Amino acid sequence: MRGRVIRIVSFALAAAAAVLLLQTYVFREYWQYGQGSLRVRGFYREPADSLDVVFIGDSTVYAGYAPGLAYELEGYTSYACAVGSNVVTTWKTITEDVLRTQSPRLIVVEVGGAEYDDLQTQYDTTSTLHTLFDNMPWSAVKMRALGGFLTREAGQDAVEFILPFVRWHLEWSGFAELGEKAREMLYWQCVSRNALKGLCTRVESEIVSPDRLLDVTDDRTSRPLTAESEAALRDYLAYCAENGLNVLFISAPCRVRAGEESWDKYTRCNRAGEIVEECGFPFVSFYRLTDEIGLDMTRDFFNDGHLNYRGQIKFTTYISRLLTDEYGVVPRPLTEAQTADWERTADYTRRLYAYAADLELTGGADILTERRDVMRALEGYA
Repeated sequence: MRGRVIRIVSFALAAAAAVLLLQTYVFREYWQYGQGSLRVRGFYREPADSLDVVFIGDSTVYAGYAPGLAYELEGYTSYACAVGSNVVTTWKTITEDVLRTQSPRLIVVEVGGAEYDDLQTQYDTTSTLHTLFDNMPWSAVKMRALGGFLTREAGQDAVEFILPFVRWHLEWSGFAELGEKAREMLYWQCVSRNALKGLCTRVESEIVSPDRLLDVTDDRTSRPLTAESEAALRDYLAYCAENGLNVLFISAPCRVRAGEESWDKYTRCNRAGEIVEECGFPFVSFYRLTDEIGLDMTRDFFNDGHLNYRGQIKFTTYISRLLTDEYGVVPRPLTEAQTADWERTADYTRRLYAYAADLELTGGADILTERRDVMRALEGYA
């Protein structure tokens, strides 16, 4: 009897260990082998109190901003703690968790997450919440989110966030795919080691005739946010004010077409900016600064809502100078190891852009993230 109990307990422990390993290395959100998951996980690999600036937002942030280039140009350290389709209701939890490990001189929040018509649809039909919370370490912040926002406000199943295996164990098409996911994660953890700091960019451009695009340089049209989004935005602004946080709110540069989704997003971002300024925080709409940034509206965008690698270089160059010149970001002293790490990131970022330029010349189309094939290709660039 005793031997049988030991076997049962041993089996249960082995099964639990297997599930833990599988949900850590295989069964989790993976788009292009984890660019969302790895960006969030990578944030927690940064040494405590080592980041000068933290960006919070959605895909417009990581498509437009390159931490390695900002470091090379202005010397400050930063991270884009952003995931696709991120929504306003997550900003407070993200900020609380950022402050648990970092003390940034400035937090930059992209307001596009306040523009959605139906937040419940965003919760139910995207992997945003799992991308965030599956990859956050367990802490009091995460436990509060699990017991409050995720279950009560977002209406999500708590079990899926305690054991992501439950959500993702059927999200595969064959054992070859499972093996590929595991190899990508192990490569990132053991070899590349977050070298690109979550950078993601595209090579190709969606070419658009200039006469189809609106010039919004002097346009301040605004459209109301939904009641839920406005309440969440005002709650977040109150939280930032109560805690004395230095926060800059922005709209990332996007293209706008009359009567299309891009116009709706632009006008709602304008309304979010109005609310931000009413509450005493600064807001910059980069929609209105595309000429000043030097963006070619027909060639520097992957699509209306996202910059490609050329646009990313231009926008990062512009905003990194703005943050140091106008918003008082001063690089903090780094240890020798931290300096070496950021020099490595700057080096790989330079290589990435050289690789992107070559892909463009040869007609290649690719999503450039910290995947094995991309990082190995970068080894061939000096």
